[in-house]
Amino acid sequence: MNPPPLSSPENPFGDPDRSTRENSAAIGKGILYGCGGCASLALMVLLLIGGIIYFIFSSVRKTEPFQLTLHAAQSSPEMRAQLGEPITLGFWFTGSVNWNNGNGTADVQIPLNGPKGSTTIHTIGTQSPGAPWNFSKMESTSSPSINLLSP
Repeated sequence: MNPPPLSSPENPFGDPDRSTRENSAAIGKGILYGCGGCASLALMVLLLIGGIIYFIFSSVRKTEPFQLTLHAAQSSPEMRAQLGEPITLGFWFTGSVNWNNGNGTADVQIPLNGPKGSTTIHTIGTQSPGAPWNFSKMESTSSPSINLLSP
């Protein structure tokens, strides 16, 4: 007995096994090249943007105003009592550190973390070429406010 032809009254839609195999192959290709391709491209773009943000934040955190603020906080008995030890820099900051013709300016809100809590230090300072940083403000925004500048 011969099987019915691919398109016959008994099999109006063709060979069901063949259709299943073709559908499975098409779905696999669609996910791999369609959704998967776009998703991979979107993931690569997000990773690139995240890498750029991480690089910028890491670079700014290594500047003198950030490091001097961290050192002042770690040296302050009041700050150590409030945050505990060790005191570390937080990641997300606001403000800017700029240099123009050797002159530096900083106006940043620097997050600090410790085992007992966290706070933000508002640091404002300037630097002339060849001179150390001169800070006009280095004070916590929490209550009670702690001034980190030496009297």
